[in-house]
Amino acid sequence: MMFDWIEPLTIPIFVEALLHTLWVGAFCALGLFFVLKQLQVRRVHVRYGAGLLAFSVISLSLPVGVAVLSAPEQASAVAPAGASAVPAAIEPSSSLVESERSIASELASWEAWGAESPEAGERASWEVFVFRFWILGSCLGCIRIVCSLRGAVRLRRGGEPVTHLGMADLCERFGLRRVVPVFSTALSGVPAVCGLFKPVILFPISQLTALAPAQLEAILAHELAHIRRCDHLVNFVQLVMEALLFFNPFLWWVSGQVRQEREAACDALAVEVTGERLSYVQTLADVAAGQLSAGAAATVSFAGHSSGSLLDRVKRLLRPTASSELRLRLPMVCALLLAALCAFVATQWVAQVTVRALTPEERIERVDAVHEVYPQYAVEPIGWDELKGEEPQLSGQLLRPDGTPLQQGVPFYSYVRSGRGSMLSSQRTGPDGHFEFKVRPGDVSLLFLAEG
Repeated sequence: MMFDWIEPLTIPIFVEALLHTLWVGAFCALGLFFVLKQLQVRRVHVRYGAGLLAFSVISLSLPVGVAVLSAPEQASAVAPAGASAVPAAIEPSSSLVESERSIASELASWEAWGAESPEAGERASWEVFVFRFWILGSCLGCIRIVCSLRGAVRLRRGGEPVTHLGMADLCERFGLRRVVPVFSTALSGVPAVCGLFKPVILFPISQLTALAPAQLEAILAHELAHIRRCDHLVNFVQLVMEALLFFNPFLWWVSGQVRQEREAACDALAVEVTGERLSYVQTLADVAAGQLSAGAAATVSFAGHSSGSLLDRVKRLLRPTASSELRLRLPMVCALLLAALCAFVATQWVAQVTVRALTPEERIERVDAVHEVYPQYAVEPIGWDELKGEEPQLSGQLLRPDGTPLQQGVPFYSYVRSGRGSMLSSQRTGPDGHFEFKVRPGDVSLLFLAEG
């Protein structure tokens, strides 16, 4: 199998966490929409902060979901078709009969989980399919990022330094500690910030001679605003999350709003520093009329990533007290709510199928069936004093009912509960189904995931 190196219980948890990001994204997108509708366009920093908050919540919903679903408390509630996900321990009680019953009960629970019905196999099948689809999409997204970064490096290496633009004074007015280099290039159609840790400004050669000094200053001020706000780093994080959550349309919409508010915030900062609102607006209008091409994905540029957004930025500067022109039609609202509902129902269905417990009658039947097939086990309690401070060692061999050993590499989990806490670990059997490992003293439970 392609994903044998991944723990068997990891894929269902990860797939469920991916599904959770859909309904989280839907509610975050709706919340951001209503917030942006209420805020005036001149409150650029608040609007940008709201967008970043929504984007962060959606992005963090994946690792948080995986952590919550993988927590020991959650694992004890999500059981292998019966009692608990980490079954009750084989306790070294004073009665060997009670120990045998405990072992038989747990073996019955695990056996029931492994052969639960066609539902379990079908669920595992579609979960693996979803996981493969996510791996493929994420790899393609990462390839897009790598290609974009390589393109940005190529633009930077092919540029020539420009030293006559008075960047020292402009950088000082923006409060930057270093003078940001400017490179002229024929490979880029728009001015843009290039680089992650030591960003530079790329300027098209054609615009260096065609634009007036006031327009050059306006464009450079906008790019320096990006650098001062570390927008190039935020943009890189956006690209990474878009690659990981490529299937989530709500993340894409929120990310697009973040980029629009980022450009508006840089416009406001550039106008504040230069004090030339009319000249700046005229420069934006000229760029919009020229229909300049958008920059690379890994850059943040004066023209943005859409020529249509330039006119909206002009309107914001001319009418700072106006409300946002965001529109969300009724069919779109219904689609968002329906998608959120479907994602939520799907995650709940996965959880219910996973934690479906046996009835007491079914458990008794399983225990009796196990006693008929498997031999009676004998357990001899061992005290801590007899171990002389050393960790106990468990060993054994997995055998079929006919006495033949199982194959090598059967995954199994060991769970230890003691007064100092609990510990869950995973291993695989050796040749002929043999296993041997050390555990710390406590109540030990073993879960083997063997086919057949």
